[in-house]
Amino acid sequence: MKRAQVLVLPSLWEDPGFVLVEAGYNNCLVVSSNCPNGPLEIISKDGGYLFQSNSKNSLIKSINSFLHDSIENKISKKIILKKRLRKFTSFYHASKLRNNILT
Repeated sequence: MKRAQVLVLPSLWEDPGFVLVEAGYNNCLVVSSNCPNGPLEIISKDGGYLFQSNSKNSLIKSINSFLHDSIENKISKKIILKKRLRKFTSFYHASKLRNNILT
């Protein structure tokens, strides 16, 4: 992933989307199906490229969006994804758990 330009994830189900998290931490852009539990919560509409599951036309449109997007938009998507991934670290979950237990 460190050398890839993009991860294309045509998954029907992500639980909870660890591949997306790993891609983001490796500065890899993501083109993903909008399947349950993962892509929308992690990359949303501004941190990558979503397409509708089981839709060839939607997949092609998302890949074309990636291919024709400006460098600035791609960098912006990487930054947005990286910031959003802070909520998916073990440190974040441990601190939330600790706060819930202590309160």
